[in-house]
Amino acid sequence: MSFQSTVSSGRDSSINSGTSSTTQHQLIRIGTFTSANVAMVSNEMNRLTSKQREVIKNTFKLMQANSVYYGTSVFVRLLSEHPEYKTIWPQFRSIPDSSIVSSDALRRHACAYMNGLKVIIDSMDDDEKLAEETYKIAKSHLKWGVRSFHLETMLPAVIAVLRVCMHRDDQLAEDAWSKLFDILAKLIEMFRAECHALIKRSL
Repeated sequence: MSFQSTVSSGRDSSINSGTSSTTQHQLIRIGTFTSANVAMVSNEMNRLTSKQREVIKNTFKLMQANSVYYGTSVFVRLLSEHPEYKTIWPQFRSIPDSSIVSSDALRRHACAYMNGLKVIIDSMDDDEKLAEETYKIAKSHLKWGVRSFHLETMLPAVIAVLRVCMHRDDQLAEDAWSKLFDILAKLIEMFRAECHALIKRSL
């Protein structure tokens, strides 16, 4: 899937309007973690080879060496390319575009983002733990209307920062991270569909 075509296809209009406020809150309340989620996550994560998992862990350690800086760099690149994404997060909406890069709000969010990545990467070899953590992260983003294509369009910024960390291009690392993000994007949509189905059955 082309990242640029995903953005230009018009689906970004769902950032604020794709899910009503009432439905967003229902999604958070009604979804519960189940054993089926473990199987779902395990099935997706099996797409990552042991070598790719090792590469992800090792390259993420490079980012962790200066976690806030590199996390902020990811969001600076993302918002420079897609300034409309600033409206996803309420804490960014009142900050002028000219000030967002140097804002404390961006640094705090970058820190939370890197912590979330760490949880996922640290759990890659424990299907149950990974399923639980991925499910919690996916659910926490439903209220903001975050969809799989938002995650997909973030990947180029992550790859660019990884290249800075590694001081080189590394196709093996880029392929591993691309697959991880593809897996996470699919899980977000799976969990979203699951929660919507639960809501429909409860009506």
